[in-house]
Amino acid sequence: MSDKNRLLTLLLAVFFGVFGAHRFYAGKTDTALLMVVLDLTMVGFVVTGIWSWIDVIFIACGEFTDADGLKIVDWQM
Repeated sequence: MSDKNRLLTLLLAVFFGVFGAHRFYAGKTDTALLMVVLDLTMVGFVVTGIWSWIDVIFIACGEFTDADGLKIVDWQM
């Protein structure tokens, strides 16, 4: 189980997901940077929008993992 907070991850994904904020928080900097680079184009912005909502579903279901592969499941701050 990851030491990252699931509620914070979810909020970051909902409000700043297209910029990869939740992925930066989870330590997945490679894919977070990819999301930022994709945001420079209009097509990429649509792609990251869909990508971030898929991540929201994974976070809400407790299946999203941090950079070490540990599930982010703890809701408490």
